[in-house]
Amino acid sequence: MKKEIKGKEYNVRAITLGDLDEFSDYLKEQKLKVCDKVFKGDSDTALEPELMAVLKQVGLSRIDIETLRALESQLKIIQSKRTMINKILSEPISFQETFDNMNSIKGGRFIIWLSIKDNGVTLDDIDAIVDHHNFREIFDFIEALSFPKKDESKNEEKEVENPSPSN
Repeated sequence: MKKEIKGKEYNVRAITLGDLDEFSDYLKEQKLKVCDKVFKGDSDTALEPELMAVLKQVGLSRIDIETLRALESQLKIIQSKRTMINKILSEPISFQETFDNMNSIKGGRFIIWLSIKDNGVTLDDIDAIVDHHNFREIFDFIEALSFPKKDESKNEEKEVENPSPSN
C-alpha cells in the first residue's frame, strides 16, 4: 500500500511475524546497550590487566586487605553484568513486551522502518522522514494495515457448535 510522507510516496507493507522477531532482537540489543551503560566499561577484560599489575607488584603472599576488597568488588560487578546479560539473552521477549515497546518512540521508529525499509530506507534515515508531527499518523497507518481490528458489526459470524461425538 502506498503512503505519502513529507511529500514523498512510500510503499508501506504490513508488519509480519518475521518483522516482530527482528523487533524482539532489536529490543534485546537495546537492553544490552543499557547494560553496558550501567556497568560503564566494567568488563572481564578490564579486570585482567589490573589483576596482573597487582600480582606483579606485590606477589600473591603480600596482597593487602584493601586490594582484596577492590578485587572482590570488581568480581561482583562482573558477576552482576554476566547475570544480567545471560538473563537478557536467555529470556525471550514476550508478545506483550513486544507490543508495549512498539508504542515507545524508539520502538515505533523501528516498526515504521521495518514497514518502509523495502524503499531503500535505512534506520538512520527515519529521523528525516518521521518527526513528532507525523509519527502518530504514520504509526497508526502501519498498525491498522498490520493488525486490523475486526469490526464486529460488519463481520457478525454465527457461532458454530461442535457436534457431539456419536456413540
